Amino acid sequence: MFKQVITAEDHMIFDDIYNRIWDEQHFIKEERGTSAVRYLFYYEDVPVGTLELLPFQPDVFTTVNNDFSFSSLDSIRENISNTWEMDKLGFLPENRGKSVESVIPCLIHHYHKYGTEYAICLMDYKFFRLMRIRYRHFPMKQVGEPFIVEGEKSLSVPIVMHFPSMYERYIKEQERLTPPVKVESTR
Repeated sequence: MFKQVITAEDHMIFDDIYNRIWDEQHFIKEERGTSAVRYLFYYEDVPVGTLELLPFQPDVFTTVNNDFSFSSLDSIRENISNTWEMDKLGFLPENRGKSVESVIPCLIHHYHKYGTEYAICLMDYKFFRLMRIRYRHFPMKQVGEPFIVEGEKSLSVPIVMHFPSMYERYIKEQERLTPPVKVESTR
């Protein structure tokens, strides 16, 4: 389950969770962009994870383009106004395997609400592997080799997600998981 962060209390919960993840993972701390959209992930009604998305504006503010040139990719360069950066995606250690189920539905929600064409991110390598196992049929394209971002300790993978393709796959997955309803004849 997920919910969009709206209230000041939600922002405090988000910051608390992500500060704990930062401390554990040794990520570089970055401030929130003014146009950031934040989400909290829940497990059994307890907040356990975070995701921040912000419009990709490499000339104004970027959390990723300085480490990997996403803006040099044709698909991104041609769709900059419909591209969002994914940042601060993380789960508390005790919930990593359990809570990943909410990531794709959250991204689909964001796609519908904001009309996002692409998302770009530098995803933690271990988390990327977990996502690839769980969502192996979903279009998450690795666009470069894993590398260590300066100042961090673990590998990051540059990823591009095409939301319309992801949505199509999501609908197919939902149809596959929902058994057809049998209608009995009344004759």
